[in-house]
This record gives sequence, C-alpha cells and structure tokens, in this order.
Amino acid sequence: MRGSPLLRALLAFGLILLCALPLARLTTARAVRSEPTTPAEGAGSAAIREIQLKLTFTALPSAVRVRHLGRDIWSAKPTAAEIEQTVKIPFPKEGVDLEFEAKFPDGAPLAAMRVQLTDPDGGEHERTCWGTGEIDEVLTFP
Repeated sequence: MRGSPLLRALLAFGLILLCALPLARLTTARAVRSEPTTPAEGAGSAAIREIQLKLTFTALPSAVRVRHLGRDIWSAKPTAAEIEQTVKIPFPKEGVDLEFEAKFPDGAPLAAMRVQLTDPDGGEHERTCWGTGEIDEVLTFP
C-alpha cells in the first residue's frame, strides 16, 4: 500500500467538507421578507363576484347566518322552508369556504339544512348539514 493513511484520511475529510458547503446552503431556510396580509388581501387575485345561495330546511330555524372569512355576508329569520339570496364575495377558481349557522327552537327534532350554491360560472353545488338545536358548520365549495 502506498501513501500515508493520515494523508488519505485528511484528503477524504477535505472532500466531505467541500460537499457540505453547497448542501448546507440548499437545506438552510431563508427568511422571506414580505408585508403581512389579511385574509381578504390574500384572496386579492379573486374578483368579487355574485353567487346565488339557496337554503332548504326540514324544520324552520329561528335564525340563519352565513359568514365568509369571519364576516357576515347574509343573515335572516326564515319564514319559509326555502330561502335564497344573492351575495357578492371574492370567488377564486379554487373555491370558497362558507360558515353556516342555523338555530332551531328548543325541543326541535333532528333537522337538516340543504345548501345549494350557484357559482359565478353557473355551476351548481350542493351540501347538507345536520343537527339538533343548532348547526354551525363550514362548507367548502369548489
């Protein structure tokens, strides 16, 4: 065998250190400086569009509320088992999350609420919520 084992070990250690520098740069997280955005600004790429909401109930609730990004967009005290409303919200192509709250009178049996949403492109989407006493659910529409 030729050469010194100590020299070979130092050479191998030097090569490992040379490989470690680019690897460390690739795997180190860098801080990205940007201005904080609010949820409404985060959806800035989506234009405010009209959507049609239609709610159908098995039992008449005493109050209904629809929220988008923590903001009330529609509230009503239904007098019929079916109500509808047109609302204007940012509607990106990825879809939206809407929170639906319905309060039913005390002693009301298990109740259901069907939500039908017609998106700005004319597509119809349907979701259902079930509950006794109160429904508080977030539904995602594509």
